[in-house]
Amino acid sequence: MTVINQNSISGITSITAASGSVQIFNSDGSSGSLTDLAGVNVAGVVTATSFSGSASGLTGISDTNYWAATDAGINTTAKVGIGTTNPSATLQVAGNAVGEIVTLTDGATITPDFSTSNNFVVTLGGNRTLANPTNVVAGQSGFIAIVQDGSGSRTLGYGTHFDFPAGTAPTLTTTGGAVDVLAYYCRTTTSIVADVILNAS
Repeated sequence: MTVINQNSISGITSITAASGSVQIFNSDGSSGSLTDLAGVNVAGVVTATSFSGSASGLTGISDTNYWAATDAGINTTAKVGIGTTNPSATLQVAGNAVGEIVTLTDGATITPDFSTSNNFVVTLGGNRTLANPTNVVAGQSGFIAIVQDGSGSRTLGYGTHFDFPAGTAPTLTTTGGAVDVLAYYCRTTTSIVADVILNAS
């Protein structure tokens, strides 16, 4: 199908064309495009194998069963499947899911930012305090791997938001290079239920 410098085309109920067979030309013979049109009105269904562009100007979409990128994230009322076309839950991943392990900066006071990851690691270079994390969201869980430096014998205190079994914080393994793993669950934004797997190295 070839269209040359037409202001409007009407009376067509459908167009079936193979890839590359629909051509748009300007009146001088130069190649044109649909981007030159002020608008396209279709009374029917438009089916395409792909869409190019940001879609930032699309309006009037009433179907809520679609993905929309916003500052808050990706919103959809449908179930989302990754690696599956038939998800049975709000989010179903058919395969493994990996969370980045963020290295915390060692210092007298160590303050994790829970908005950066679920999983962390820190190497203690002295006696330290693990302060109350920032940006805590109820329901978040993960781990903090605590590594002794080569000298060992490093101790770790905890912020008031960490709640350990029987209210007693564990004593870390003090051997040089030893690894203890603190597993946590944010019960609320101010209550982080935690326990430590000792000498996991």
